[in-house]
Amino acid sequence: MDINPKDAIGIRRTGAWYVSKAFIYGVGIAMLEGARKYSGHGYRVAPVRASVYCTAAQGHIDQFSEGEDDDPESRLNHLLKAAASLAVLYDAYFNGMMVDDRPPKLKDGWKKRFDDMAGWVIDNVQPDDPAVDHTELGEQCPRCDAIRAEVKRDRKCKLDVGCVHPDSCPDTKCLGAS
Repeated sequence: MDINPKDAIGIRRTGAWYVSKAFIYGVGIAMLEGARKYSGHGYRVAPVRASVYCTAAQGHIDQFSEGEDDDPESRLNHLLKAAASLAVLYDAYFNGMMVDDRPPKLKDGWKKRFDDMAGWVIDNVQPDDPAVDHTELGEQCPRCDAIRAEVKRDRKCKLDVGCVHPDSCPDTKCLGAS
């Protein structure tokens, strides 16, 4: 099969094709809000402090992770607001407009060290009575990670998921346990 010569070049371009259009347009709305409030592309002409935009992005991520979907002031999703903050920060970084007021760096390998410690805890700390993680959807089974949602006394799963190992689940509250 013959290959179009443009295809040979085109397939080596950026992966912009793979970025969700809902994300692109949503971040565009968040950037529009910022342009209306502060000025369009102001981050290209005035220095951008890393700490300000990291704090803003983290704040929106924290609000989302605590169950608040939308920013009460703008009514935009917190994830879009966080992404807009990161877009401004990255543009400033890319164009040399970022003021690097990040704290001094941690030692090399710090993230792996903490990941290794978390792995050790997971491998070595086994409670007598398996603990569960409580989520908005229900409790997460400690053995198989299935989410089970309890409905008062009958323990019927609202989501029809339950435990994927019903015959061997050590958790007597598990939907699949006999």
